[in-house]
Amino acid sequence: MSTYTIDSDKLKEVGEEIKSISSDYNNIINDFYSKINDVTKNGTWASDSEGGAANQFVEIVNKNKETIQLLSSSLKSLGDKVVDYANKVNNCSDNKL
Repeated sequence: MSTYTIDSDKLKEVGEEIKSISSDYNNIINDFYSKINDVTKNGTWASDSEGGAANQFVEIVNKNKETIQLLSSSLKSLGDKVVDYANKVNNCSDNKL
């Protein structure tokens, strides 16, 4: 019979840290896109028309936002799974098989 040693508390901490990183990353991304969207509104970069370079830039950058945010969602999902696994290890170790 094999014996495994797992520090589930450390594993759970890692999962929580991954979730925290995903939250921080998401906040940074939201702040970034907020600033990009304000470029034309606050006068940082102005175009003479709706189809001008500044508006085109904002439009092009915004097309990538959803893809960029997928990393945050994936990290959060990974963190949730690691925490869940740690909890299952604890539950299993509390029960004699």
